[in-house]
Amino acid sequence: MDVVVKEENKEKVSYPTCAGVWIGKDEILTAAHCVSIDDQPWIIPVGNEVLYVVKKEIDNDNMASYHHGKIIAFDKQLDLALIQATG
Repeated sequence: MDVVVKEENKEKVSYPTCAGVWIGKDEILTAAHCVSIDDQPWIIPVGNEVLYVVKKEIDNDNMASYHHGKIIAFDKQLDLALIQATG
């Protein structure tokens, strides 16, 4: 399992907020609300970049490294989003 990350505070510091699960070699399934744009809920964020960290890389709440992904599918009604790992 992975932890999906989004920017949360006004200093733009990112930290883990939601869980996701690998469903393929480079695809992570998570909740749509985890990658939606909080102050613009009408925007569908397909194509937006997200950051994630692999759970086993977290040590005492310190992130070893963030990885980049891209939202490739988003369903607000089902509350599902698909992220493609890009690096």
